[in-house]
Amino acid sequence: MRLLWAVIGITLLIAVGVQSVSTADFSPYNFGYNGYSTIQEEIKNNHEVRVVAQGELAHEISEVQPTKSVLFIISPETYATDEANVVRDFLLSGGRVVVADDFGGANTLLSMLDVPVAFSKEPVFDSIQYWRNVSLPMVRWGGGWIYTNYPTSLIDVMGAGGYNVAITTSPFTFADTNGDFRPNAGESIPWAMLMVNVSYGNGTLVLLGDPSVFINAMLNRNSKKMDSMNSQLMSALIDERDVVVFEHPEERIPPTVKVALAVQSSLFLQCVFALFIILGCIMVIDRRAIYKRLEKIRHRTNLWVTLWRRK
Repeated sequence: MRLLWAVIGITLLIAVGVQSVSTADFSPYNFGYNGYSTIQEEIKNNHEVRVVAQGELAHEISEVQPTKSVLFIISPETYATDEANVVRDFLLSGGRVVVADDFGGANTLLSMLDVPVAFSKEPVFDSIQYWRNVSLPMVRWGGGWIYTNYPTSLIDVMGAGGYNVAITTSPFTFADTNGDFRPNAGESIPWAMLMVNVSYGNGTLVLLGDPSVFINAMLNRNSKKMDSMNSQLMSALIDERDVVVFEHPEERIPPTVKVALAVQSSLFLQCVFALFIILGCIMVIDRRAIYKRLEKIRHRTNLWVTLWRRK
């Protein structure tokens, strides 16, 4: 019987391990080249890190102080109105929001927030200033180089300004609209905007045209991961804020992690979980030993009762 329980236990451990990791782009539980596991583990050294699935942001944001928190929205799906309102209220209350996108999924959110900038959705390559190939441009920031990976540019959709440009590309960049990895007539976009800051109420909205800046592969280029300019950019975005909230589309969060997040946010589920642990411990412990222990307690109790009656 014990062998059977051991086999069941090992099987469950393997299943939990498999279901605790992800292969999705930008997932904090993805330890591969395209994951965010490295950057989020490093952030945990100095900040409280919370991960929330897109669509469940309202509860998480209600538990943090906006002026001491920063929300990262990474390559999001299309936003619903109620979700956009949560982001708006967070910004108006002094929160900082960083939206990193490349395929334009965040444009719905930006439109509902009436932001004058949007993601162009077209890949921006560099014919001169790159590492390895033109699809991996290098851009200047903070006295060093930020390494990018298939970035997109930001465009002014209202023509009225209202934002500050923080990072631009080089004068040699082009929008590869036909996918041939070569600059053609009409594709040149020198000094394209890669990161802008938008004042929003009491808060700040930061738009970054490349979520791949923080993936494991980009940080692992440098043996001192957090000494790289890419990592320093993340530190600058967080600044002195205490809480870092990462919002990811639901498919990037493994099933077991979703269960853990649900348990953390529900007292009822915590009680149910504790009950299962207690029952599990009882099943694992040798029932004969428990019976013998109970018999000793019963025997001592009967002895004390007998002595008390004699008095």
